[in-house]
Amino acid sequence: VSVRRRRRLGPRPAPRGVRAATVPEPVSTVERDFFNRPAFYVRIAVLGGISLTVFGILALRLWSLEVIRGRQFEQVTQAQSFRTVHYPTARGPIVDRAGRLLVGTQGGVAVTADATTLGTIGAHNGWSPSASGLARLRRLARTAHVPAWQLVASIRRSVRRSPFAPAVVIPRPSRDLALYVDERASAFRGFAVVPYPRRWYPFGGLGSEFLGLLGEVDAQQLRQRRYPGARPGQIVGQSGVEGSYDRVLDRGLATARVRVDARGHVVGPLRALPVRRPIRGLQLTIDTRLQRAAERAIRDGIAFAHRAGHPDAHAGAAI
Repeated sequence: VSVRRRRRLGPRPAPRGVRAATVPEPVSTVERDFFNRPAFYVRIAVLGGISLTVFGILALRLWSLEVIRGRQFEQVTQAQSFRTVHYPTARGPIVDRAGRLLVGTQGGVAVTADATTLGTIGAHNGWSPSASGLARLRRLARTAHVPAWQLVASIRRSVRRSPFAPAVVIPRPSRDLALYVDERASAFRGFAVVPYPRRWYPFGGLGSEFLGLLGEVDAQQLRQRRYPGARPGQIVGQSGVEGSYDRVLDRGLATARVRVDARGHVVGPLRALPVRRPIRGLQLTIDTRLQRAAERAIRDGIAFAHRAGHPDAHAGAAI
């Protein structure tokens, strides 16, 4: 009788000298019918909707930047590649009741300096001259008979106000000095003779007591409503008619642009922009002839009081 032994199911033992293979254990297990449940398709639909929404928002944002706000970003880019420079303009004329000119503007010249050619502009708009720039400043100082430190101070003051504007170092040069510097531009590299508007009084000192004075606006006046839009260094009316009607006579500062690179260095010429505000004049009720006759009578009365030995002749009490 033969007896069969029942075969045991299971892994056979590995032969001697051979290591048994390790069976990797799964990290997670999923039931077979998980992918067929409705919740699985709901999750896929939600993730797909979120992805489409995010990509749609990004596409709309890109379209907004390119189409809707493209012109705005273009202007910002151009503003970063240009720097704005302000310079004075001619003030409006003042005439009497008959239309005679009391105060006008005539063209003059001034000697300006290029701060970037004569030195370097450091942090906080601080300017320091180079060795060659200091030699040129001393040469101009000897020619114009002015101290060199005064020219350096003018450039530093101008750089603090407007770093890219030419600095006026000699506002009223003589005709000979202007021609000398202009004809020898190679010897005075970094300097230029430019037109500069000046106030003109055809009758001399007539009416100076009521026409008033002009002067540079100070820090306190910049905070006043009397000078809206004024900038540091601007010439405004300080007294008299010039001060009372400064809003009418002052056209503000003209604007020019200069091209700069990414580091802020000037790489192009200075180009002036058109001034949109027209010149407006002011007509007074004063008659120039009567004013001249009155002033002549006052001077004659003071002279007569002097001759007569009146003690208060200087105060005008004897008139």
